Amino acid sequence: MTLSAGEAYLHWKDGGAKGSGDESMAKSKVKKARERLDKAVSRLEALSQDRSALTAAQAGELASLKAEREALQDTARTVSERLDSTIAQIKEVLES
Repeated sequence: MTLSAGEAYLHWKDGGAKGSGDESMAKSKVKKARERLDKAVSRLEALSQDRSALTAAQAGELASLKAEREALQDTARTVSERLDSTIAQIKEVLES
């Protein structure tokens, strides 16, 4: 009698066939299925933690880029104001 892991678990949970090898087979399949499930959950947890770390790293980089952008905007604003002032001075000199 061949059972899937789920069937084996249910068969084992319900008491199985007493006095036969079905119970030990069911326990073995359930144990193997449980081990596979535990490994899969561990891999998913590891991936989740890696993504959290990656997201934190990306957040740090984003904050750094925003600060750099603000500094560049301030510099561009200062340059623009100086250019406007210089142009106004040149116009005054040319008009006089």
